Amino acid sequence: MMTSFELQGFVYIGMFLSLFWRPKNVSFVLPAGIAFYLFTTGFVQSTIPLIVACGCLTLSAVVMAAQIMSRFSSKDDELDESDDHDECPASGAKRPSRTVTTEHEGKLVSFGMAHWKHDRANDMSFYVEIEGQNKVWAIGLKDAVKNSGAQIGDTVVFWKDSEVRTSKAQVFDRNGTVTGYRDLSTDKRRGLWIMEVVS
Repeated sequence: MMTSFELQGFVYIGMFLSLFWRPKNVSFVLPAGIAFYLFTTGFVQSTIPLIVACGCLTLSAVVMAAQIMSRFSSKDDELDESDDHDECPASGAKRPSRTVTTEHEGKLVSFGMAHWKHDRANDMSFYVEIEGQNKVWAIGLKDAVKNSGAQIGDTVVFWKDSEVRTSKAQVFDRNGTVTGYRDLSTDKRRGLWIMEVVS
């Protein structure tokens, strides 16, 4: 059976590895470590250390929850652009809002219409592929490429400038022609994209 000392050792090694892997984890690992220390050493038998330990655990949980929620809220700006795959800012859209800007820059390898993530079960979407990077999927990229005049081989930079909420989705054929609209079960955020040719 594991002793209390061995348990502390394993927990502290795990915390250290977590900090080594991602230093920003200190904001919830440190309070959790303090609380763990107070609980395992028996200091929590008096009122003040118990309050400190509970406060540290609460702080740790709140910080961890905030980090998890920030990942979900910024998920729209990741390479998948999963919320953008059937974008329709023109129909049923609400006022645009600013979003966190993530720029994608490099040599334009390919772009065009395809089933989102190349899964035939998904709607048609538009993708842009930059050399050495994952494809970025978003219907708004179609207009961005067209407006910039970018060609395969150009060095480009593009980003999501803003977003709108919409309850409608455009339906496209393989050529990128809008063939109709469909209602979405919930409002979705759709990115409005800008692309510039660097060279």
